Parts: sequence; C-alpha cells; structure tokens
Amino acid sequence: MSVNANSASRRQGPASRSKWSRRDTTGYLFAAPLLIGVLAFSLSPILAALYMSFQHTNGIEGRFNGVHNYRIVLTDPVFWQSLYNTLFMGVLSVVLGIASSFVLASLINSLPWTGGKNFFKSVFFLPNVVSAVATSILFSFLFYPGEEGLLNFGLAQFGWGPVGWFTDPTFSRFSIVLMSMWGALGYNTIIFLAALQSVPRDLYEAAEVVERTACANGSISRSRTFVPSSCSWS
Repeated sequence: MSVNANSASRRQGPASRSKWSRRDTTGYLFAAPLLIGVLAFSLSPILAALYMSFQHTNGIEGRFNGVHNYRIVLTDPVFWQSLYNTLFMGVLSVVLGIASSFVLASLINSLPWTGGKNFFKSVFFLPNVVSAVATSILFSFLFYPGEEGLLNFGLAQFGWGPVGWFTDPTFSRFSIVLMSMWGALGYNTIIFLAALQSVPRDLYEAAEVVERTACANGSISRSRTFVPSSCSWS
C-alpha cells in the first residue's frame, strides 16, 4: 500500500511543481521593476532604432526606404575608421584591464596581513563608486590639452611641449582606454581576488611539496623557472 502511495506521489510530483504558487508571484513582483526598466529603457529603444534604420525619418515621422541607409553607411570611410577605433579601444582596454586587474589581485592576495588587504581593496574599488560625471571632470583636468592640464604641466617641467591627449588622434584613443580602465579596474580586481582567495590552502601546500621535491631531484633548472621559486642555486 505504501509502495503504491509513493509511486502515485512521484507521478504527481512534476505536475504539482509546475503549478503557479504564491511564492512565484512574490518573486516576479519583486523582479517586476527591473524587468519593466529593461523593457522600457533598453529593449524598446533597441527595437525602435532597428525599425528607424529602415526609414528616412526625422525622429518623429518617416517613410520606409529599405536598406538605403545601410548602403550609405557601408560606403562611408568615416564609418570604417570609427569601427576600427572602437575595436582597437575595446580590445586594448579589455586585454590591459584584465591583465592589470589580475596582477593587482595577486599582489593584494600575497599580503601577509588582513588589514593591508582590506585597505588596498577599498582604495582600488573607490573609482567604481565615483559617478561618470565626476570621472569626466577629473580626467578633463588631468588630460587638458593646454599647459593648464596636470600631465602637460608635468611635461613642461622637462621642456616638452603640451600634448593633445583628447584632441590628437594619436593619443586620444589611449587616453580613453586609460579612463575606461581606471573605472573598471577596482571591480575586476575584487572579482579576481575573490577567486584567488577561494583556492583551497591544500593546493598551495601540494604545490610547495611538488616544488621542493623537484628542487631536490634537480628537475627544475634556473633557466626554465619563470615564477618565484624556493629552489636555491649556487
């Protein structure tokens, strides 16, 4: 009798779980403001822009003209130059940002005292809580193209002329990359630091044992060691 009851409950299990519950309603009500915001301010403008790209419009009314706008854009050299600059700055900021964040996280993780770790975590995460307006004002003072700019003032002390950090195409891309890295450096550093601190201590101890064994056997040579090692060479 109990076996039949258990089999019946297993058959009814998926059906009962598929029913809408009050808990589901509460969850969707809490998520509703965010979902409405995404639909209203992210998805809707994207769909509207896609629809208007097939029109000759002034933003309020227009008429359908097919892919004529795309023909104009794809034959414009300015578009391809803009696309190149975007890809260049995107790849450079991602590569340099990830590498520098990992290096900083490793340095913070290697500190022996907890107070120092917390201090540097707060310092590097501080740019993440600064608003975009304040960041723009800060870097406008720092990269001002005239001699009034902080960097150009420092260069003038060595007899070098002012550099157009935001006006010269040679330097403007790197200035923008540096500004974007400064804003995202702290967040990425915290993510990498959390990953490093989640590594079990047993793995570090096992690596030390393997390294000492390799040193004793002479299987690690000085020329092949790229990381700090406990091996001592004469």
